[in-house]
Amino acid sequence: MRLLLLLTLLLLSNYITMAQTEYLSVAIRTGKGVVINDKMVTKPPYILTDTTAGTKYIINRKRTTIKAVDSNGKKMWKKDPQKSLGMSRFKNYRTNNPYIEYIKFSIDNETNKPSKLSIRYNNSQFGHVHLKDGTFHFEGQD
Repeated sequence: MRLLLLLTLLLLSNYITMAQTEYLSVAIRTGKGVVINDKMVTKPPYILTDTTAGTKYIINRKRTTIKAVDSNGKKMWKKDPQKSLGMSRFKNYRTNNPYIEYIKFSIDNETNKPSKLSIRYNNSQFGHVHLKDGTFHFEGQD
């Protein structure tokens, strides 16, 4: 009986996870928001907060720039990852105006603290942004 209950709970858990994943993918495909740390945010402000340092990473309304603000409210940097690459890799790849649709901290295995921001654009290009200076590193495209 316990085994049956355990299997039922496991199947139900998987079903809920699949439903959440489908919701996120539909919301992304329709441009309805930004996935921030695996949670859909459908209306601005789009903010990702590093709770260990108190730094906030804010995506603008057009979802093209990221601004870092320290725990005292002072702007650390503001970057447009596309422009930092000279638009050469982004130009006319699936869309003329790519925007950020997904952002998440990458956690350092040794310190267990955020080390960079992983971002993905609606045209399937992706990369990471260094937390200290906003430098963008293009990693590829699907």
